[in-house]
Amino acid sequence: MKREQHPTDEGLKKWHTRLALELNTSDRTFDRLYEILVDMKSSGIEKDTAYEVLKSLREEYPKEPDEDLILELMDVVTGYCSPQNRIWE
Repeated sequence: MKREQHPTDEGLKKWHTRLALELNTSDRTFDRLYEILVDMKSSGIEKDTAYEVLKSLREEYPKEPDEDLILELMDVVTGYCSPQNRIWE
């Protein structure tokens, strides 16, 4: 049985940091952040865990336009997006 991962796990801190670094760049784009989510899925991160990582980022980046980007990514994680953009089922 696969052990459920929690946002405080060392491996998840890597994803949190990677997303945060991208959010801190002046030329950040939704597409680059989306690709990080694709990488997360490919590495075995579950949907609920990815959502928790984004939720913690939202607390750290509450101002627009950062929050807007994070909310869009959260929509992708939950599947509230166009079918071709869904990563997790």
